[in-house]
Amino acid sequence: MKCGCDNCFECPYADCILDELEEKAKADKKKLANKKRHAIWYQANRERVKAKALANYYEHREQRNEQKKEYYKRKKMEGLLDATK
Repeated sequence: MKCGCDNCFECPYADCILDELEEKAKADKKKLANKKRHAIWYQANRERVKAKALANYYEHREQRNEQKKEYYKRKKMEGLLDATK
């Protein structure tokens, strides 16, 4: 559907499709700007983010391993896992 009005300021239609397109374009520009800003921040802080993720992994590694053991032990007891594995 195309708008038949030449001037958007004097548009007789209350729900003009061109208004929606302009709002969507503005939102897309904001999303793109946010993505670019995030990419720049990540490039500047990549080593710090990586170090933080590794520290978190090693800090909680034993806890995760215990949770996995309990999970598989419970599933084995319920008969959902093959006992030969």
